[in-house]
Amino acid sequence: MKKLSFFLSFITLLIPVNVMACSCGPSTVQENVKWADVIFAGEATKVEYIEADSDALDEPRIIVTFTVSQFWKGDVRKTIILHTTYNKYSCGGYYFEESQKFIVYAKKYLAEDWLGSGRPKLSGITYPKPDELVLGTVLCTRTNFLARADEDIKMLGRGETPK
Repeated sequence: MKKLSFFLSFITLLIPVNVMACSCGPSTVQENVKWADVIFAGEATKVEYIEADSDALDEPRIIVTFTVSQFWKGDVRKTIILHTTYNKYSCGGYYFEESQKFIVYAKKYLAEDWLGSGRPKLSGITYPKPDELVLGTVLCTRTNFLARADEDIKMLGRGETPK
C-alpha cells in the first residue's frame, strides 16, 4: 500500500500544470506619481463585468464607477470611470469591489486596447469608442484599499476636492 501511495504521488509530479502568477517588485509613491495620469481616492460604487462567459484563461473586462473624495493628479470630477480587467492571476487590471474605498493610480490609454478585437458586446453597457481615451490601472501600481494607503497619503499630501 505504501508503494502504491508513493507511486501515485510520484506520477502526479510528472503531470504538467499551467501556472500563471504576477510578480510585482516594490514601487515607490514617486514612481507611481510619475507613471500615473490621474491619482484619486474614492469609493467603487459600481463594478460592471463585461464578459458574459469568461474563459478560464481570460480576465473579464470591467467598468468601475467611483465617487471621488479627493485627488492629487489629473482633471478629476466627482465621478470617474475606469476601464480595466478584474485581476485573477496576471498583472493586468485590479480586483475592485463595490462599496470599498481605494486609492487609484490610473493611466490613460486607447479604448481599443480594452475593447479587444472580436470580443462580444453585452446590451445595456455603454462602450467607449475605440479611438477614445479611457482610464485604467494594473495590479503592479500602488492602487490599493484606502485603509492600506497611509504611506501614499502621507507622501502625496493633502488632496483636492473634485468639482
